[in-house]
Amino acid sequence: MRFPIGVAISVCLFALSLHAQVTVIGAGDTTSVSPTASGRDDPRHKMDDFGSIAGTVTTMDGTPLHDCRIELHDATRGTINADAFTGPSGHFEFRNVSPGTYEVTALSGLEQAHEQVQVLHSETQVSLRLNIQNNDKSSGATVSVAEMRIPEKARQEWQKGQQALSKNKLQDARKHADRALEISPQYAQALTLRGILKLGADQSESGVVDLVQATKSDPNYAMGYIALGAGLNAERKFDDAVRALERGMALDPNAWQGWFELSKAEIARGDFSGALKHITRAAELNKDYPSIHLLMGHSLLGTHQYSRAVEEYELYLSQEPNSPNATNARAALGQARAYMTSAAR
Repeated sequence: MRFPIGVAISVCLFALSLHAQVTVIGAGDTTSVSPTASGRDDPRHKMDDFGSIAGTVTTMDGTPLHDCRIELHDATRGTINADAFTGPSGHFEFRNVSPGTYEVTALSGLEQAHEQVQVLHSETQVSLRLNIQNNDKSSGATVSVAEMRIPEKARQEWQKGQQALSKNKLQDARKHADRALEISPQYAQALTLRGILKLGADQSESGVVDLVQATKSDPNYAMGYIALGAGLNAERKFDDAVRALERGMALDPNAWQGWFELSKAEIARGDFSGALKHITRAAELNKDYPSIHLLMGHSLLGTHQYSRAVEEYELYLSQEPNSPNATNARAALGQARAYMTSAAR
């Protein structure tokens, strides 16, 4: 399930602080030389200086896990050097990995598995198993056990609420969400819908309570985690937001809203390179949401790509000249132009 485009995400937006961004810019280039899942070549090094990590992720009964998120952590510093998702056979690979000690982590829903490895100048094999019975995502629309237990009347009320939200009839949407929860108090989709509505009504604390409960009621409902991440962003709990969003994206890597919210969290944390990666993925999945240009501009500004940042801010303002974030965008546009002029001298 996806948020209705426009309304659901717009209610989760919060105004980004230009001051918070600009104070980070100029503190030093944050370009990373860590590996990527696709195997980026670095001309400064010979290929023989690198190793690689390859492996598989399965359930406890040996079934390959598809679309499972894999993180490569530097065991010494605790940082995430790269991430990837498993393919249909449960396989993953990290190439061009510098020698050292790493922790490979597999995540699917709330389940995790870890293995520490030593990388030298050859391929290191990893085999990870998660406490999951199956992961059949081939249809792209699997139904969880928790959802199957929901009474039909509750599901109908939730569907009516979704329809009302898509038409911006927020009061009607809230009534249907409440009715669904009267019938089935632990209905994750209805809790998520009500949580989103509360976020839009500036009731972020209460909305987060609903969204936390949604993830507990159905740990396999991706939008519960993504909406929770949006709520935690609104409360400026960015580290918690990243953790929730990463769980959601492990369950549904094609949900553009999750990459959008991850970008917001990383901008707030000062990780503009990470933010740029996430917002680029969001843009690949949804080319029609104007605020993607705003976050793209912020990410580019933070990574010192001033001319591209100017282009993105101008695109955003051409589409949303009177939005609540327009003032912020104009100020950031002026800053990007000033940096671009200074760099050209």
